[in-house]
Amino acid sequence: MKESSRTEDHNVVGGPVLTLRVAEEERALKQEALLTLQDDLLRSGVAVEPTHAEGPEGSKSGLGMIVELAITGGLAAASVRAIQQILIAYLRREGARRVELTLGKDKMVLDATSRREQREALRAWFEKHSAS
Repeated sequence: MKESSRTEDHNVVGGPVLTLRVAEEERALKQEALLTLQDDLLRSGVAVEPTHAEGPEGSKSGLGMIVELAITGGLAAASVRAIQQILIAYLRREGARRVELTLGKDKMVLDATSRREQREALRAWFEKHSAS
């Protein structure tokens, strides 16, 4: 399934948008994982939008399954803390799944390592991007 061109280069005022993808082979599980993350982020006040693949030809909406989430409200300190907590909690709940974060051309894969290692990796990654 071809991805919408919206996934290619997300930008908002102030820079690129953080995107999240989950590593899940089965499509239904990937959808469930992304919807769970989206709900958790929205409940925490983080502005997030799903990015859809193009739907099957002839479909009414033209939208297919969700392929990633775009954090659209910028990366204020409170949002970064919420994102970190939600991603770590998600990985704890779901076991060995992985989440890929992309900001501009930089990517990081977060997996089911220890909670301390996850926190340190996320903190370092977000600090690197707040300095640029």
